[in-house]
Amino acid sequence: MQNVLFLCLNLLEDHSSDLVQELLQRDLDDWHRHIQQAQDWFHDKINVQKYLCQLPMTSRLPTIGWKCLESQMVFLLCELLRLSGGKVVRQQYEVSQVVDFTSLENLILYGLAFGCHILDPKPFGTLDPRELRKTLARSKLFVRVSKENVISSTVVPDVPDWIMSSKMFLPVGFPDKYLV
Repeated sequence: MQNVLFLCLNLLEDHSSDLVQELLQRDLDDWHRHIQQAQDWFHDKINVQKYLCQLPMTSRLPTIGWKCLESQMVFLLCELLRLSGGKVVRQQYEVSQVVDFTSLENLILYGLAFGCHILDPKPFGTLDPRELRKTLARSKLFVRVSKENVISSTVVPDVPDWIMSSKMFLPVGFPDKYLV
């Protein structure tokens, strides 16, 4: 779930917002419940179409077929599972061959998957790594608790390395110096 939180925080520019504060307070059970609710919401085609129609006129997402959106969502979630160390057999999901999704479209779909409905995401990895690290350190997912229920430390991975590895696994942008 740490990768999910990291992805969500990269979608949200204002880390003092109520949504960010709520995300930071979620424990594993809360995350599982919210992801299930987001998936239920996503399977209601009317909700999704209403949301997608709010996107900027330049977005192709409202015009892409439902089956294609669903298969892309499965692909994105499987790639996130791989980033998190999970094993995914390529035959478990079918990659959409009809549409090449942009990194910003993929970020919008990730936001839908996790209940962070973002209409105009910033390019992934453009937030200040120090500020992102401070925000992550306030999350329940990064706090270590001793056997006596005393908070012993917070452990947040190196943010620039995390951004780089995320870009290597997830279709959310090119790794730094990739196009040089």
